[in-house]
Formats: sequence, structure tokens, C-alpha cells
Amino acid sequence: MTFWLVSRLWRGAGPVQWALTAVLVATAALAAVVLLAMASVPAAFQSQEDRLAWTQFPRDWTAQADPETTADYVYVHPVVDYVAGQRVTVVNVATHGEGVAPPAGIPRFPAPGETLISPALQDALAQHPEVSERYGEVVGEISADSLRGPNHLMAVRGATEQQLDPVAVPITELSHEAAPASSTTLTLLLSLAGVALLVPPLLLAYTATSALTQAHRRRMANLVIAGAPAAVIRRIVAGETLMASILGILLGGAAFLGLRPALAGLLVGEPAPFSSDLTPAWLLVLLIAAGLPLIVTGIGLRTARSAVRQPLISTVTAREQIPTGWPAAVGFLLLASALTLGWAGIFSGTRQTLLLMALGGTGLVLVLPWLGRRTGRWMLSSRRPALVLSGGWLEAAPWSTARGVVAASLAVFVATVFVMLNPTAVAALPYPVIQQPPGTVTIEARALSTDQVSALVDDLRQITGVQAAASVIEGTVQTGQHPLTAWIGDCRQIATAAELAEINCDDSSAAWTTPAAEAALQDPSLQVTGLAPATLRSLTAAPDPDETESLPVPDASPELRTATAATDRPHLIIDSARAGLDVSDFRPTLVLVRTTDPAALTQVRTAALTTDPTSQVATRATSQEGYDGQLREYYSLMLWGATGTFLTAAAALFASALTGIVRRSTSTAVVQAMGTPTRTLRTAVLLSVSAPMALGTVLALLIGISCASSLLYSLGSPSGAGLIGLWPLVPAIILATAAGATAALAIPKSARLNELPGE
Repeated sequence: MTFWLVSRLWRGAGPVQWALTAVLVATAALAAVVLLAMASVPAAFQSQEDRLAWTQFPRDWTAQADPETTADYVYVHPVVDYVAGQRVTVVNVATHGEGVAPPAGIPRFPAPGETLISPALQDALAQHPEVSERYGEVVGEISADSLRGPNHLMAVRGATEQQLDPVAVPITELSHEAAPASSTTLTLLLSLAGVALLVPPLLLAYTATSALTQAHRRRMANLVIAGAPAAVIRRIVAGETLMASILGILLGGAAFLGLRPALAGLLVGEPAPFSSDLTPAWLLVLLIAAGLPLIVTGIGLRTARSAVRQPLISTVTAREQIPTGWPAAVGFLLLASALTLGWAGIFSGTRQTLLLMALGGTGLVLVLPWLGRRTGRWMLSSRRPALVLSGGWLEAAPWSTARGVVAASLAVFVATVFVMLNPTAVAALPYPVIQQPPGTVTIEARALSTDQVSALVDDLRQITGVQAAASVIEGTVQTGQHPLTAWIGDCRQIATAAELAEINCDDSSAAWTTPAAEAALQDPSLQVTGLAPATLRSLTAAPDPDETESLPVPDASPELRTATAATDRPHLIIDSARAGLDVSDFRPTLVLVRTTDPAALTQVRTAALTTDPTSQVATRATSQEGYDGQLREYYSLMLWGATGTFLTAAAALFASALTGIVRRSTSTAVVQAMGTPTRTLRTAVLLSVSAPMALGTVLALLIGISCASSLLYSLGSPSGAGLIGLWPLVPAIILATAAGATAALAIPKSARLNELPGE
């Protein structure tokens, strides 16, 4: 009966009711898409990690093999390579015996000199044949079961046990499940997305159902006159919202399935996951399917309560009785608390950021109604009719106005705080951690003997385009404050290959350090430790007590310009010949190369990976990408999310403006009948949408900058050079405002006092 009655009422409704019902359906669909997408992101990342879990050491340490007693084991050692700027995962494997089964997606373990490659890498090698010899003979293909995504460049290369023994641990079984993927930045981003993307659709549902209730006021009055009890009216309201929300969820689920390929391409992480990875747990799907209709229906019953209790009372004005003063005072108090906590630095890391975001976002939401009412009162002082009408509407319904602009305001607030707290440009950091000069290459070669490193350096110097190459013995000086990275070798060769122009190798110094570390090196008992012994040995072998493991630190002059936090440049350089140090007990593990020729760089990579498959070749670009590349992708995801939120903002503005038109239908018709031009009324609607939108987004920007700056003050971090990256939000704001202003078309060209919708 309820279904039949609701369907009859829908068919007999007018354009306004149809538009509001469509908004309600779209609201439920949007909320479903947002929830399904948020629930699928962690699942997608976990699926990626699980498929490559076999490349990592098992979480169970009992899987480590003893080569003396274990018959079957395997070495696995992944490295990162680049082909034409594209990241390649290279997994070196060496087997002993045949008792360890290969993982899913790998038909068999390749023998030394053989390689299995992914379809994407096969296409890349076909386009760049100059690197085809880098990985050995291709004997098979890696299937999707061992790939992160369809565009994953991956190679599984066979190696000998002797090649992997110095850098890898032998294991008896491969991992089939990775540890739960965790990222504080991803956690923060998803938490912010929950506020910026989920709350606005629920507010939109409130606005849409409220507007629908106002539009159906006359219908409810007629039902009461006909003798329908309040329970029937409540059942009709519940039936309308339930049917609309169920239809919206079905449409949202279908839209999510259709958008999965596009959403997979926007996700953080390179490469993008398979679209099928974006599959939330069935329990979450059931909770969304059951919970959303209940929430939307509850909102509908809540907004229809006054109409059910007093269906015959016609509201001439839409003035809201809820005060804005004390909520605004609470909002300002929350904003002050956020700033104070940021300056004080009481909490740390993600918790402090989330607390600051919660306080700032809540404070912003509570201040918006007060701002709308104050704006309306200011507009009432104008002599222009459109401004006066718009000001009266804003002053009378500040909370409805706030619900219309809160989605856009939260999106701007979230985006502003995020880009200020997570700077991506390494060059913008006052103390960068990546200082490798462009045009230089570093090769970590920890599985090569001293003679092999020397041969590699000679081969590199023969490559056309290579200007310099040098080997380095790496060590560490523990000063009690910050460990200092020490490079030991020939000063001139190191300075030339690494472009350390600040070093003057012509003076009589034997060592060079940074001014910040000069005082720490005054202790005469300091030693260079962490040196690699000259003899290659197994990674799991116990140290030889007869081997020397340290060197004395000679007097140093502070000429290096290495930041304390730098991870890729030395804090101390020692010329072993000038210092009179015997380094024959140690082997070099780092090779420095200077070249600006892309073709030479390709040959350098090939030479390094051919000589030592476990070597890691890095340029400034790849080092910087490793440091902040994922964060840049977080930026992209955040910006897409914020821009997408304006779809909700556009619908909310439209529903809010249409609600106001319906509520003010009597007064608007009277004013129109008295000679007010329709153009003036529509201009007033435009102003009632654009003024709060502009003020709300500007306020959100200022609050976001203030909250983030307070936290940056306590952390001593750089501030918001990245705000320029928010420029896509500007056209999004304009388009959302324009979409909301289209509700003005609902005002008829002539007064219709006898056909007032909702009266």
C-alpha cells in the first residue's frame, strides 16, 4: 500500500518535487560511491602487498634456512631499476635444491642468466632495445598473480648463490601474505576524506529531504483533511526516502563498478592496482547497503517531524529559530584550541594532525551560520533590491545556508592543511635530506669484492659520456648526537665524481667535514665503524674477531656543505693516503659516477646490474622520487578528492537554494505580484548562493593556513609554498556556484498566487 501510494504521489508531483527527489537519489548514490571507494582503497593496497609478499623476508623468522643442514632453500633479493624513467622491480632469486615451490604468477624459478618479465616490461624493452641485455635471457612471463597492477614493470632474474649470499638471507618458504599495509599519510588522508567526502553527502541528504518535505506540505495537508493519521504520513515520508535511497545505492554501486578503472588510476602508488583490487569486504558492503538507507530515512523523518505534527500551518517566512551566536562562540573556541595545541606541540605525528583537523573543521562548521547571518545583515543595509532580498534570506536561514556551503568549505580547509603540512619539493626544505647533485650517479655494490669494484670503475670510465668514476669505502661515526656518514677514498676522485665543488683537494688536509659536525669530531677516541670487510662473506655469518672493524678519525677541516639530515651525501670525507690509514682490510661498497649523457646513464645502469645484479643505481631524480614521490601522488589523490567534493557542493547549493525558493514561495509570489521583476528575484538567488560560497571558502582557506602554521611552528618545518597547487579548486568553486545558482530558474516569470508550491 505504501509503495503504491508513494509511486502515485511521485507521478503526480511537479517539476520541483521531481528535481528534489532526483537530488535525494543522487545524494544516496554519491554517498554509496564515496563509502565504497574509501573502503576499497586499503583493500587494494593490501592486495598489492600480498601479491609481492614473496619478495620480502617472511614474518616468521623460523623460515630462515641453515645452509649447513637445510637441503632446500632460496635467496630472494629485490632491487629497483629504471628504464626510460620508468620504475622497474627486479627480484633476484637463487635456489638450492628443488623443495621450495615458486609463488603464484611465477611458472618456475629462473636459472642464473635467465629472466621472467611482466607484459608491461616486455613492451618497454621492445621500445628500448638498448637495455634488453641488462636482465639476461627472457624465458617466460610473469602473470597477474605476482604483479601490483597491469602496468607493473617487473623482472624475476636468476642469480647464483654466491651473488646473493652477501646481501640476502636463505629461506625455506616464501611469504604468501604481507604484513598489514600501513602509512600514516594514507591514514591521515583517508580520515580527512571521511570528513570532506562523506559528511557533505549526509548534509546534502538533510537539505534534500527538508526541501522535499517543504514541497509536499500542501499534499500532507490534503491527506490530513482526508482523514489520514500521522502514522500514515510518516510512513509515506519514510517510504519516499527509503525508495529514493535504495535506488541511489543501486545506482551508486553500479557507478562504483564502472568507475573502478578510473579510480584505480588515481590511487596512490605506482603502478596503479588492478581494478578488481578495489573490492571492499562483503561485510562492509552489507553495512553500507543497509546503513545508508536507514541513515537517509532517519534524516527524512527528522526533517519531516514538524510537518507531520502541524501539517496545516503554512510557513510564510522561512526564518530559522536556531541561534547562531553561541554555536559561533563554541566554534571560535575550538579554533583557538586548535591553534594553541598546534603551537604547544602536545601531541605528535598523525594524532596531532587529526586532532587539529577535527577541531578546525568542527569550528569552521559552527562559525559558518554566524557568518551567513552577519553577511545577510550587512546586505540588508544596501539600497539595491536584489541585495536586500538576498540579505533577508541569508539573515533568516543561516543554518540552511551553511549546509549548502559546508562541503566546499571543508574541502578547501582539508586541502589547505594537507599541502602545508606535507611539502613535496625537496628544494623547498631548509634542511633537505636529498642533496645529490644532478648529473651524478651512485651505485651501491655490496656484493662485489675489491677487485670487482675496481674492474667496474675501469669499465665505467671507458663509457663515452662518463666524465669521472670513483670507488668509496663507506663508514659511520657515532658521535652521540647524529651519526655521521663517512666516505673514505681518493679526495680528488670523490670530489670530481660527486661534484663536491666546495672541497679543496689541493691543500694539505687529510679529512673534511661539515661545520655542524666539527665540534662532535673533537673527541680523539672516535672511530669510523660499519666498514665492510675486504673478504666477502655471508650476510648471516658471524663477524670474524680477528678482522679490524674500525679506523681512527683524523683531524678534519669544516668545508662540506652537507645538511645534518642528508641521507645521500657524506658528513665526513677522509683521504686514506693523506691520513696514512691502511684500508686494505676493507672493501669499497659505493661507486660514484659523473655523467650528464642519458645514453651513458643507460650504459652505466647496464654495466652495474650486469656486474652485480644486487646493485642499486640512483640518480638525483630517483633519489628524490624515492623520498617524496609517494607524497606527490598523495597530493594528486587529495586534489582529485577535493575537486570531486565540489560535485557534492554543487548539489548541496542547488538543493539549498531550491529549498529556500520553496519555503519562500508565498512571500516571493507576493513581492513578484507587487511589481518586483523576476530578474531581480533571480539575481537575489544568485547572490544568496555566491556570497556565502565565496566567504566560506575564503574563511576555510584562512583557517586552514592558521591551523597548519601553528603546527608548523611547533615542528620547525617549512610552510605553504605548495598552496599554488590548489589552483584547480578555483574553477571547481566557480562551477559549483554556477550549478547552485541554476535553482533560480525555479522562480516563475509571473506571480502564481493560486499555485504556490508547498503552501
